[in-house]
Amino acid sequence: RDAQESRGLGDVYKRQLMQRAYNRICLKRGAFCYDRVLGSRFYMLDAADEHAEERALRYAQAALLPLAGVEAVSVRREGERFIFGLQTMLGTGEIAVKGAKV
Repeated sequence: RDAQESRGLGDVYKRQLMQRAYNRICLKRGAFCYDRVLGSRFYMLDAADEHAEERALRYAQAALLPLAGVEAVSVRREGERFIFGLQTMLGTGEIAVKGAKV
């Protein structure tokens, strides 16, 4: 029973990390008045650019630097969305973010 509860808490914490990562990538860098470095430059991404995936990954990696234990390790496109592969201290996961300018 303790192992199940422990695993459940790990899953909850992992979901929280994923949500925090999503927020950091989606939030326009400089938009939050109490923390001007919170967020990313993902909003500047031109989805039509041939290097959009590489830039999206760099923007995500920079946004996640302050978030201990979470790193963007990959990205792929699915239509208008960018799917980021994340590595956390609790395992891997993915988040989907709608692309910026098309």
